[in-house]
Amino acid sequence: MHVQTLKTLTDNIHHHGYNDIFSFAANQAKLLTLSKIEEYKNIVSFFQKKYRMTFKQFEKKLKSSHVENFNLEDDLLDWRFASEAVSMYEKELITLEKC
Repeated sequence: MHVQTLKTLTDNIHHHGYNDIFSFAANQAKLLTLSKIEEYKNIVSFFQKKYRMTFKQFEKKLKSSHVENFNLEDDLLDWRFASEAVSMYEKELITLEKC
C-alpha cells in the first residue's frame, strides 16, 4: 500500500477513535455482521407474521400435507435459509467479539 495512503487512512481512523487499522477493521466486521443478522431476522419475522407460526410448525405442516404447493415450498426454503443465516452470523459475531 502506498505510504501516503496508509498515513491518510491511519490519521482518519485515529480521528474516529480507533487505535489502529486492525481495531477499526474488527469493529467494521462486527457492524457488517450485526447488519446481516438484522436483515435475516427481518425475513424470519416476515414469514412468522405471514403464516402466524414458527418455522418448525410451518415445516411440519407442509411435510404432513399431501398436496404440492410450490409457493409454500419456496417460502419454506427462503425461511430456512434466513433462519440458518441468522445462526451462522450470530456464531460469526461471537468469534468477532473476541477480536
